[in-house]
Amino acid sequence: MKTKMKTTLIIFNFILLLVLTSFSAFKEESYKKGDYFYLKLAPVDPRSLIQGDYMILNYEIVDELWARLNNTKNNMKVGYIVAKIDENKVAHFIDVVDKPFDDKNLIFIKFKSNSYNIKINADSFLFQEGEAKTYENAKYSKVVIVNNVLRLVDLVNEI
Repeated sequence: MKTKMKTTLIIFNFILLLVLTSFSAFKEESYKKGDYFYLKLAPVDPRSLIQGDYMILNYEIVDELWARLNNTKNNMKVGYIVAKIDENKVAHFIDVVDKPFDDKNLIFIKFKSNSYNIKINADSFLFQEGEAKTYENAKYSKVVIVNNVLRLVDLVNEI
């Protein structure tokens, strides 16, 4: 009796694990097929460009946000970058707001800030070992927005 119960429990757990893993993989693939756009990368310190199997990323849109926040002496901790996507699917900084509003021509990218750093949830890129040369000259990141939060899909040299 106990053996049958253990076997049933193991099979149930395996099926549950399979369902959860499949759901997670399906969700991740759906992000990659979503309505993507590009963010122009800004230069970073070359000594910290490639650290192991990941890259630290910096974006022009974040630099523009940083300048805007410093010019207005605004110390927002959480907010949204307002951006417009051009004909090449590249996002350009428009403004910064504390909460998104309804405008189909604009996108809203959530950010978090402290006194010295701004995070937009796509600030590092993981890649396979030995693939650094493929990505070190990237000029854009390919991203999608899910609930106003960026999801990094890939790095590209050209659009």
